[in-house]
Amino acid sequence: MALLAIAVGLLIGLILAFARDVFDDRVRDVAQLERRLGAATLAVLPPAEHVSVVGRNGVKRQAPAIATAESPNSRAADAVRVLRATVVAAAARGNLHTFLVVSTDAGVSSGRVAAELGVALAESGRRVLLVASDVRGSVLPQIFDVPNNNGLTDLLAGGGDPEVVTHHPKQASGTPLPATIVKRLAVLPSGHQLANTLSIVHSSGIRDLLQSQRVNYDFVLLDAPPATVSDAFALGSHVDGVIVLASEARTRGRAVEGVRHSLDQVGAVVIGGVFVGRSKVGRHRQQRSPEQSPVISPAPASTDRTGSAQAARPAPPVTRPFPAVPGGTPSGGPAKRSS
Repeated sequence: MALLAIAVGLLIGLILAFARDVFDDRVRDVAQLERRLGAATLAVLPPAEHVSVVGRNGVKRQAPAIATAESPNSRAADAVRVLRATVVAAAARGNLHTFLVVSTDAGVSSGRVAAELGVALAESGRRVLLVASDVRGSVLPQIFDVPNNNGLTDLLAGGGDPEVVTHHPKQASGTPLPATIVKRLAVLPSGHQLANTLSIVHSSGIRDLLQSQRVNYDFVLLDAPPATVSDAFALGSHVDGVIVLASEARTRGRAVEGVRHSLDQVGAVVIGGVFVGRSKVGRHRQQRSPEQSPVISPAPASTDRTGSAQAARPAPPVTRPFPAVPGGTPSGGPAKRSS
């Protein structure tokens, strides 16, 4: 009787596990993310922690903690440095300078990850511009406590000198930044909410703006609204590479595949994914060295309506032509540094 009960219990367990695999397609580990995205994982980051900060207006608020500033010797900060190493390696191989950070859904803040990566890159001696291109909800002005009365939308609508509305933040979520980082890190806030904000962001003006900043900075990082909003894909067509974020046990596998498909349609280059969670597999994968960092991969093969496999689409070119910049060079960017 006892053996029968054990057998029934095992059978029920197998049925439940099979049902979960069939009906629950939430991304639970790095391998699932890579399979769905068709690209390697750049790093595994822990979920965000929030801290109370007092802004320049004296109002107390919550902001995502930036581990590379608040606790630079922590495991969370080390995980960000793994992301830095893989991004630097991809940039060196493909001469990439401008990157969009986009979340598959609202479960992960692209602004927080962009801020972490930006501080880490500045820490390593690189000049970094963070652009709050999520014009309806970027957390970058809050994290770095910079004024948001003028910024990206104002530049795209009326022109002007980007340096006038760009700020060198002195703190990140209430933690003072070292002077060396302050000197190398700049933030371009989103600016005014205009009636035609979306059409402005979708215009070629942002492409020209990014091209001009390639001369002034080693890396230009843009945050983006969740991929459920079309802005993310429009922005993806104007940058050199896209980093896709997914949240453990929250992001749906079908959503990841949909993001990859939409980015492919606009010719965006997906350099890899970032898994946000506490997966043991993810922590193991973090130990990969920069020399083992993934290469930019093409989209996975798809199937037609009859179910027959189609050849995988070739990867789009890593760089795409830009208009020449007065006083600069088409390639932009200074000499590479070690990670």
